[in-house]
Amino acid sequence: MELNNKVDYDQKNLEEHQIETGNRKDTSGKDLTPEIKTDSDVKKEGHADGKSNFKEIEEEPIDDVTREKMLEEDLENTEENEDDTSENGGKDDKNPKHKVNKETVVQLIGEIDETGLKMNDAVIEKVEKILDEEIKEENAPEPLDDSSYAENEQEELSEEDTKIIEEEISEMKQNANVNTNPADPNKDWSLKYNSELDKVTASELLEGNKYVKEFFGQVAELMHGNRLSFPLKQRMRMENGKTIIDPIITRSDWDDDLNEKELESLFHFPEEFVEDATIKHKIVTDNIPNMTPQFYSGNGYVVVGGGKYSWYALLAIETLRKIGSKLPVEVFIPTNEEYEPELCEEILPKYNARCIRINSIFDEEVLKDVKITGYQYKSIALLASSFENAFLLDSDNYPVKNPDSIFDSEVYLSNTMITWPDYWRRTTSPKYYQITGKKIGKQVRYLDDEDTDPKYYTPHGELGEKEMREKVQFHNREGTIKEWTTESGQMLINKKIHFRSLLLALYYNLEGQFGYYPLLSQGGAGEGDKETFVAAATYYGLPYYQVRKKPDRAYGYFKWEGSFIDTSIIQYDPVRDYRVLQHINREIDSRIELDGREFKYDYFALQQHKVSIEISKPMFYHVHETKMDPFKLFQDRATYDESGKKLRNLGGDFPRFGFDLEAFLWKKTKEHFCVEKTPIAFLFENDKEGVREEICGEFMSQQLRFLSKSNRVLRKKLKSVDNEEFVNGNPYTIQFFQDIVNLMYENRLSFPLEQRMKMKNGKTIIDPVILLSELSDDTSEKVLEGLFHFPDNFIEDAKIKHKIITDNLPDIKPNFYKGNGYVIVGGGKYSWFSLLVVETLRKLGSELPIEIFIPSEEDYEEEFCDVILKPFNARCILINNVFNSELIEKIKVTGYQYKSLALLASSFENTFLLDSDNYPVINPDKLFESELYRKYNMITWPDYWKRTTSPKYYEIIGKEIGKRVRYLDDEYTDIKHFTPNEQSEEYLRNEVGFHDREGTIKEWTTESGQMLINKKVHFKTLLLALYYNLEGQFGYYPLLSQGGAGEGDKESFVAAASFYGLDYYQVHKKPDRAYGFHKWREELVDTSIIQYDPIRDYQALKFVNRNIDLEIEFMGLRFIYDYFELYQHKFSIQASRPMFYHVHETKLDPIELMKNLATFDLDGYKLRNLGGDFPKFGFDLEQFLWVKVKEHFCENRMNLRFIIEADKKELRELCDNFIDKEIEFLDKTHDVIIQTYDLKRPYDMLNRCTNILGDKPEKKNEGVSKDEMK
Repeated sequence: MELNNKVDYDQKNLEEHQIETGNRKDTSGKDLTPEIKTDSDVKKEGHADGKSNFKEIEEEPIDDVTREKMLEEDLENTEENEDDTSENGGKDDKNPKHKVNKETVVQLIGEIDETGLKMNDAVIEKVEKILDEEIKEENAPEPLDDSSYAENEQEELSEEDTKIIEEEISEMKQNANVNTNPADPNKDWSLKYNSELDKVTASELLEGNKYVKEFFGQVAELMHGNRLSFPLKQRMRMENGKTIIDPIITRSDWDDDLNEKELESLFHFPEEFVEDATIKHKIVTDNIPNMTPQFYSGNGYVVVGGGKYSWYALLAIETLRKIGSKLPVEVFIPTNEEYEPELCEEILPKYNARCIRINSIFDEEVLKDVKITGYQYKSIALLASSFENAFLLDSDNYPVKNPDSIFDSEVYLSNTMITWPDYWRRTTSPKYYQITGKKIGKQVRYLDDEDTDPKYYTPHGELGEKEMREKVQFHNREGTIKEWTTESGQMLINKKIHFRSLLLALYYNLEGQFGYYPLLSQGGAGEGDKETFVAAATYYGLPYYQVRKKPDRAYGYFKWEGSFIDTSIIQYDPVRDYRVLQHINREIDSRIELDGREFKYDYFALQQHKVSIEISKPMFYHVHETKMDPFKLFQDRATYDESGKKLRNLGGDFPRFGFDLEAFLWKKTKEHFCVEKTPIAFLFENDKEGVREEICGEFMSQQLRFLSKSNRVLRKKLKSVDNEEFVNGNPYTIQFFQDIVNLMYENRLSFPLEQRMKMKNGKTIIDPVILLSELSDDTSEKVLEGLFHFPDNFIEDAKIKHKIITDNLPDIKPNFYKGNGYVIVGGGKYSWFSLLVVETLRKLGSELPIEIFIPSEEDYEEEFCDVILKPFNARCILINNVFNSELIEKIKVTGYQYKSLALLASSFENTFLLDSDNYPVINPDKLFESELYRKYNMITWPDYWKRTTSPKYYEIIGKEIGKRVRYLDDEYTDIKHFTPNEQSEEYLRNEVGFHDREGTIKEWTTESGQMLINKKVHFKTLLLALYYNLEGQFGYYPLLSQGGAGEGDKESFVAAASFYGLDYYQVHKKPDRAYGFHKWREELVDTSIIQYDPIRDYQALKFVNRNIDLEIEFMGLRFIYDYFELYQHKFSIQASRPMFYHVHETKLDPIELMKNLATFDLDGYKLRNLGGDFPKFGFDLEQFLWVKVKEHFCENRMNLRFIIEADKKELRELCDNFIDKEIEFLDKTHDVIIQTYDLKRPYDMLNRCTNILGDKPEKKNEGVSKDEMK
C-alpha cells in the first residue's frame, strides 16, 4: 500500500503561490446563496476526474516541495510592510521593545535544529527569548495542568446563546422534579415521507426547498416532542458563558482503570432521568427514517460561522486555499441577524465559498420552538450543507496540510467516516447503554486495537459478571463505543450513508447539555458535542475510522499569572495513520507467528508506541484557546511571556510541514484588520474604544517582525551548526539523527530472510555465491527472478516500510557539513589500518584533513586520537558525538553499517570515504576539484561482477521498469543501434539485460572501498543508504545482490541515489587483481582490488563516445554495435592509471601475515603480495607499508592497543627475525622491477611476483588445508 507521507521540507527556490484577490467572478443580483461549484458540477462540465479547476482562484495547487518558498514569501511580504504598519505612527506603550543582539541571534541560529522532526524544551525556550538582549538559562514553563486545560477547552457561548440557556435553566429549576414533557409512546411519531423529496437536488436544498423543510420540520417535531423531562441538575450552573463542570475527569493514560464499576461511580443519574430518557430514545430511534437522501452531492468543507466565527471561518478558508485546497466551502450562518451580505456575497465567492443558512432546512416557526445554541450548530450545519461527503471543520481549526486527498483515500472510502481522537480516555456512562438498549458483552478489543485476536490479552475461561465489571476496561467490551474520546474539531463523513447517524446526533445535541453530554462524558474533559457523532454511528452499527495517533499540544501563552495555557490541538494525517496501522497489524501477526505460544501482548510496545510523533504528519492546528481574536490576544498580552518577552503561541514545529501558520494568520489579520479594513462585523463592531489603532500600530509591527525573525531561526537550526559544534556533539544534531534512527528502528523489517540466518567465522554464509562477470552472462529479468526467493509477506512488509521511510526522510541541505576531506572507519585493529592509510595519503602529497570514525567509546584511544593523528592533520570523530549511543546500542550497529554512519558523522561536505585497508597510490585530492566531480557530485568504482539486483527490489520501492535505455554501462550510444524498434514484453523480459532498462540501477556492481560524495546534494541518499544497511543482512543486501559476490553494503549507496533520481559517475574501467598469496594448499588468493583514476577514465569515456559517433557517421546503415570492441576494450589497463590498492585480504596485519607464511609461495620462494606494477605510478606501496610496520611495531613501539596487545613472543619473532628480511626482499625486488618493467605489458607485472630474484627457497610453505581451516 502506498503511503502519502513525504517530508514537507525542501529548500529550492520555487515560484510564488499566492491567492489573488482581484478579478474574481462575482454573483449576479442579490442572491443570498451565490453560485458555488461542487465536484459533481465539475464532472458535468467535462472534468472526468471530478477535480475542480476554479478560475476564481489564481493559484496552482501547493505540492509538498513548494512549502519552503511559501515560508520565504510570507516573511518577505511581512517585512516589506513592517515599517508602514501603523497608520498614525503610534507605539504600543504597554509592550516593551527589545533591542536585538545580533551576535546572540547568530549564536542561537547555530544551535537550533531545522527539521522540526522533534522539538525539545530548550529549543522552544530560546526561540521565545530571541528578541531579548541576552539569552538566559531559565526553566521552561511549568507543564500544563490538565484540569485547567479542560476547563478552557469548552466552547464559550455567545451572549445570545447564554441568555437562552440561562432562561431554560431558570425554567427547569422552577419545574424541578416535575415531568414537564411526559413520554407518549402510543402516539404516532412516524415521519410522513414525501416521494418528491427524492427529486430535490443539492442546489434546491440550499435555496430552501419546501419538501426538505417539511421533512426536517417533522424531524424537529419528533425530537422536540421527546425532549428530556428531568434535566440533570449538575449542569444547571453557568459562568462566563460556559457550563460549570465539576469535577473534570482527565483520564489519559492507556493503563488507567476504567471498568464498569469505576465508570458508574463518576456521576449520579436519577432513576426518573434514566427511565424517561430510555423511553424517549426508543421513540426517536424507532422513528428516524432509514433513508438515503438524494439532495446531497459532491465533496466539500463545512464551517460554522456567525459573529466572530465568521472572521475565524474566513481565516480557515484562506488557509485552505493557501495550502492548495480546491474543494468548495460552505459557511453555516446560524441566524439571519448574523448574515453579513458583503462577506457572503462578495468576499467568500472569491475563494469558491458561500454562506448557507439554517432556514434552508428549518422554517422560522420550527426554530421558535427548538432553541438551537452552541455545540448544536455543528449538527445542523452538517445537515444543512449540500455536500454528500462533508468535511466539518471548526472555524478555529486551521489545516497545515491539504486535506483534499482524504476524500478519495482508501481509509475514507472503506470507513465512510473519519474522526480524530482527544487526549482523554472514554468515560461514557454505563447508563447511556442502558438507555439506548445496548447489551454489553465480553471483551472484544484492547482500547483502540480492534484487530488483534482477544485471546492474546484476555484471561482463559469465562469471567463472571462481577469480574467483568471490576477487571475489564468497560469500553473494551462488545456493544460499547471504542476508545479513545473524540475531538470533533474536524470530521469527514458520508452523509448519505450516515444520515440516520446525523439525525440521532442532532437529537443528542439538542438534549445535550442537561442529558446526553453528561451521559457520554460524565465530566470528561471537553464535555460537549464531541462524542455525539461516534455514539450515534456506534448505535446504528455504522463504521468509522478514528485516527490512532493521539493529538499533541502546541506551545501556548500565559493566560493568568503563573498559568500557562496551551493554545492548540495538533491532529494528524489519517491516510498515513491508516497505513501505519496496517503495518502494525502485519507486525503483530508476524510476531504471533514467530513467537507462537510464547507471544505476549503489550499494548504500549506493539500499538501506542508505534504511532509516534516521528512517523505521523500534522494536518490540523485546532487553535481552541484565544483563537485568532486580535482584541483578546492584544488585551491578554498573549503574545508575551510573563517577563514581557515575545513568544510563539503555536510553537516552533512548522519547519516539519513547511508552512508557518502563525505568521500566515497574523499577516492575514493585518491585511483585513489594518490595511484593507475588510468589512467583517466582528472586527469593527467591537472597536468601541479605538483599540484597532493600538493593535495596528507598534504591536502589529513588532509581532510580525518577531515572527519573521523567529521563523528564520527555526529554519536555520541545522543549517548553521558549524563543523566543530557538529563533531563535538551539538545537542540539536544529535536529536535530529536520533529521530532519523528511531524512524528506521520503528520500521525494521518484520520477516528477515531465513537464507541469511547462518553464519561462520563471523561472516554470513552465502550459498550459492553468484559470479556473473562475462558480457555474455544472461542477466535478464527472467534469470534474475530465479536467483533468490523472497516470500510475499517479506515483500509486502518491506514495501510499506520503505514508503514510510522515504516519505519521512527530510529533504534538506545541512550546512553543518563544510569543506573537503577523507573519512575512514577506525576502532580496534582498524585504527591501525587507518593510520597506515593516513600515512600513505600524506606520503603521496595529500593535504586535505582526515577524520577517523570511532564506532564505540570502548574503541576510543586517547593517545591515538589526540597525539598520534594530530601531526597528520587528522582527528577522531566519536559515534556518540553525533548519534545517541544508547540508541546505537539498541539497534545493534555492526560491520558494514559503520560506513553509512561514518559518512553522516563526518564534518565534510565533500567526503571521500576510504576503507581502512584501501591505500591510494596517486594523490586523490585533485578529484575534489575535477570537472567530473563537480558535474556528478558522486563518484563510485566498479566491482568485477554484473549486477544481480532482484526485480523484487524495484517492486518494493515502487519503481516502474521501462524499456531498454542503455547497453550495460554505455548510456551514450543511441539504443536504436542495439535494440529492435518494437520492444515487446517478451523481448524485454527474456532477452534484455534487466539493468539495461529504464528505472533500474545501471551496470556494473559497485565496490564500495572508496567513494567520493557531496553530502549536501546527497543527504537523502545517505539517509536512505543507512536504512538499507541497518536492514541489510536479512533484507536489502540479498535484495540488491541476491548472493552476488561481495554481498554487503556495496550497492546501498548507488541504490539510494538511483531511487532519488540523483546521478553519479561510476568508473568504466573494471578493477584488476594484484598477485596475492596462497591461503590454502594450491589455491592462490588475490590480496587487492586495483581501482583506477576516474579523471583519466572520464577522458577516455569522452574519447570512446566521439569514436562511436565517427563510426556511426562513417558506416551509416552498415554500422554494427559491438560493446566489447567499441566500448569495454577501450578502457584498457594500458590506457588507465591505478589510483587505489584495496588490500581486502590479509590487510596489513603483520603478525598474521608472518604466521600464515603469506609472503612465500608454495615452493618457499618470497613473493610480493601486491604485484609488480608499481613503476607505472611511481610508488612502491608494499615497500612503504612494511617500512611503516617496522617503524611502529619494532622501533618506536607505538602506544596503540592493537600493537600493545599483540602476543609478545610473536612480536619478538616479527621484529627480530622476520621484518628485516621482508624489507630486504622488497628493496631488492624494487630495483629489479624498475629495471625490467615493460609499459606495454603492465598486466604481466601484476603476476611477476615470485622467484624474480632466483634465490633459493627459505622456507617451504605447506599452506593450510581447508579442512584445517575448519
